[in-house]
Amino acid sequence: MSAFFLPNNMHIRYNSYHYRRRIPADLVDLFGKKEATKSLHTKKPVDAVRMKNRLDGLLEQLFQACRLEAISSESAISRLQAILQGRPQPTIISPDSPTAQVAPITIISSRRRGKRLSDAVEAYIHEHQNGWTTKTAKEFSSIYDKMIMGLSDPWLQDIDRPSLVEYRDKLTLEGKHVKTVNKYLQMLSTVLRHAGRLKWITGNPAEGLGLKDTRREDEIRKAFTLSEINQIFLALQSAKKTFYDSDRHERYWLPLLGMYTGARVNELAQLTIDDIKEDNGIPAIVISIGGDDSKRIKSESSRRTLPLHNDLLTLGFLVYVRSIKEKGHDRIFPALRLGPNGYSHYFVSHHFSGSKGWLHSTIPTLPEGVSFHCFRHTVATMLKNAEEPERLIEEILGHKHSSLALGRYGKPYDLDIKARAVNKIHYNLIPAYKTVTGQVEIEDDNIVEVEYVVCGDFNVQIDSDERKAPLEVRQYLRPDKHGYSIFHGAIPSFQQD
Repeated sequence: MSAFFLPNNMHIRYNSYHYRRRIPADLVDLFGKKEATKSLHTKKPVDAVRMKNRLDGLLEQLFQACRLEAISSESAISRLQAILQGRPQPTIISPDSPTAQVAPITIISSRRRGKRLSDAVEAYIHEHQNGWTTKTAKEFSSIYDKMIMGLSDPWLQDIDRPSLVEYRDKLTLEGKHVKTVNKYLQMLSTVLRHAGRLKWITGNPAEGLGLKDTRREDEIRKAFTLSEINQIFLALQSAKKTFYDSDRHERYWLPLLGMYTGARVNELAQLTIDDIKEDNGIPAIVISIGGDDSKRIKSESSRRTLPLHNDLLTLGFLVYVRSIKEKGHDRIFPALRLGPNGYSHYFVSHHFSGSKGWLHSTIPTLPEGVSFHCFRHTVATMLKNAEEPERLIEEILGHKHSSLALGRYGKPYDLDIKARAVNKIHYNLIPAYKTVTGQVEIEDDNIVEVEYVVCGDFNVQIDSDERKAPLEVRQYLRPDKHGYSIFHGAIPSFQQD
């Protein structure tokens, strides 16, 4: 059964869905128990979600009533049992006023009042869930649960603009960010619009209810500074041996690939050996869903071929790929397990991100909120500052084309053009080599000029009769073809694969 159908307050026992909800701490003494449980007597996920949402709404109303009304423990338990057993709730006599009747929580016939919000959510889910990924389904399920509970599962006909404004303000007071509040409201609006198509409601009171985000676009999307990139790079070099000793090669290579390609973390985590290509001497990675049913991409525009930055070649990424292939692996990072959000799930959640993840633990000076996705914004910023065309940047990042003409009729950029653009990303992490002229004294006090290639503290003399670049230079550029160079010693803490 999909993870989508296991939202809060539900579990599966003997292949049947069961409902379980904690009694609020301030009402435990009143009810004499800590939780309410009920078998839903169904194996159908959609039916289970519908019943679960309705129970959430009724219990939330009961709990609120218990806080406002002075009723006995016996009365509270009686109401709870009626809800769980699907019986009409009893009329309760208040202990403080023997002749006064406390109005019950009335369950009005759906024939009279139409449908509830939970019905609209169920209908929307039923129609759209086949097109959702596990991640999307899980996220939507959680938000819809909170939405139904926060609004006490109202009748659709009772939902009006003022009540939704109050709900929006409540979300803000709870400390939710503007982006999160707007996401809740957008999803609510989508459900109500769907209910309108089904003729369950007239109009959409949630339309245009979102808050304005006053931050600039560049403030919303964080990018690493060059100083932060340098710190991350040095930390990766220092940790490489530890990562390799535990066969967690992805912990070294995924951040570097993100740093130089701007690709999404799952696009990189799911790469296979067949996704590494070389076209006209240009090594590249292919982002697609080909060759593996478990691979996924965000959209059709995400399909693309990305040239490998020269720094990745110097660091030996293709040496690593060859070694993985020789060991008989089909995937570039065989230690990664497929999780709910793809092959990157456990890398992100168990290693890289979060306040206790490798990134923050290793570099505690990094600001809050940075994540792997910041590499993507960093690459976008670098390409923008290099004055690359917007269309080319969109293609490298796998964004949908902003121009209909270019998107529908224009072919992708040639790989060599993308390679020139990508190699304009200069972090100054890999020491550059250069040619210098020096004087050498030979026999009979003769002094001649010779040329050297220098990289950091290392240098080699150029053979004037050799037409090719010195072997050390070729090794530095492509260690996968020529082996490692003495120049690799200029890279701080560098360790060969």
